[in-house]
Amino acid sequence: MPKKRTVFLALVLAASCVLALLAFILLKPEEADTAVVEAPPAEYILQLEGIKSVTVKNAEGEFTVFPGEEAEGADAAQGGAVPFIGGFEDCVMPAWDLARMLDMPAGLVSRGLVDEAPPERASFGLDPPRAEVRVETESGQAVLYIGNDAPDGSNIYMAKEGDSGVYLADSWSLGNYFKRALDFVDLAVTPAPVDDGAGAFVCDTIRLGGLVRRGEEITVLKEDREAGVSTQAGLMASPFRLTSPFEFPFSLDKGLPALQGIFGIRASRAVAKDTDPASYGLAEPWSTVSVNGTLEKGMGGFAVRVSRPDSSGNVYLMKEGSGVVFEAAASALPWLSVSWFDLMEKLITLPYIDSVAAVEVRTPERTVEFALSGEKDDLKVRAGGVDMDVSVFRSYYQTLLTASYEDRTDISPASLPAPFLEIVYRYREAKDPEHIRFYSTGSRRVLVNYNGGRVFSTYSAYTGKVIADLDQVLAGQKVLPYL
Repeated sequence: MPKKRTVFLALVLAASCVLALLAFILLKPEEADTAVVEAPPAEYILQLEGIKSVTVKNAEGEFTVFPGEEAEGADAAQGGAVPFIGGFEDCVMPAWDLARMLDMPAGLVSRGLVDEAPPERASFGLDPPRAEVRVETESGQAVLYIGNDAPDGSNIYMAKEGDSGVYLADSWSLGNYFKRALDFVDLAVTPAPVDDGAGAFVCDTIRLGGLVRRGEEITVLKEDREAGVSTQAGLMASPFRLTSPFEFPFSLDKGLPALQGIFGIRASRAVAKDTDPASYGLAEPWSTVSVNGTLEKGMGGFAVRVSRPDSSGNVYLMKEGSGVVFEAAASALPWLSVSWFDLMEKLITLPYIDSVAAVEVRTPERTVEFALSGEKDDLKVRAGGVDMDVSVFRSYYQTLLTASYEDRTDISPASLPAPFLEIVYRYREAKDPEHIRFYSTGSRRVLVNYNGGRVFSTYSAYTGKVIADLDQVLAGQKVLPYL
């Protein structure tokens, strides 16, 4: 028995050694692979250095991109060379896009050779090509041909002069070669407004003209805010004033949005450069605008000509000195056909009640004078020697203040008959009285003028209420304002 046990133990020990050896072999950690797998070198379609220009020819035309010249001296601190398109040196263009067009031919990586010598290049869009890119270098010239998009949606077919093969290249990087030179022109036609710090924009004078205004050129002057100029009593302070063709206060409500639209104009596209303006209706423009003055902000002036809107509601426009004709939607130009009447304040006058000494309401039959004294809560009103209910008079006074111009006329003040209604404001300070006179026309409209000036029309409903409410006010009965 002892001998058999010894043999058994020897066999177990040997088996253990074998298993340990197998475990060591199987479980031994693999040595790290320290070898570096190098990516295959990029295969460029062209090998180019020292690119001097890139000329693009496609279905839209032909143009050449140049790298520009490096600035010297103090100008060098502003950056490197600025690329440009020949003939468009005076236009703002995206330097990054043009720089990519110059760099792309030298860095265009092949994504595979489709065919070394295809029998029919037309099937790849290469005969003729969609675009031809001619690259001038310091050592010679190279030409790339760009064809159709490949079925995979991310590549495009290409070929090069002197090589019968058709290559694949990344299509995303080649989109600029299918554009027009005009597609690179910045579409900003006029500068953005510069705030004057008081809610308006920097300028001295704005002029609007063109055929649409039939010889009545509009001039708008910037008011002197500190001087507080106002042409009619009580009207809200406006940063502008109409001076031609007639002198009138400027409407903040209607006029300011129109003038704001003069600044920051962006076109929908550029359509031509250095062409005959008559070809786009700009020799005798439908509308014009010019902005002059720098004030203290340093903004220069500019001028724009605009054509008559076409059947699609679009116009051509050209900024003076640029030579580029742009296209834009007429609806984006709120000043395009505005008249001086659109820009003027329609409320005739707004005298502050505490500044008024008396208000007279005159008709052919009688004159009623309301004498005012005191201020604010201490305001007193008398008519015919009788104290009036101040709250009733205030409501009537609101009606008087809503006298307005509704439309313009060509009627001469000298041809008017006697007025059937007149409102007169007399002031506590040394100031001339204001007269608003109304004249019958036998229709729903009546004529009106201010201090004997230009004649306008307004609604007879207004004058009817002024006259009808008069007796109620004198009787101390409450009335509602006209508006």
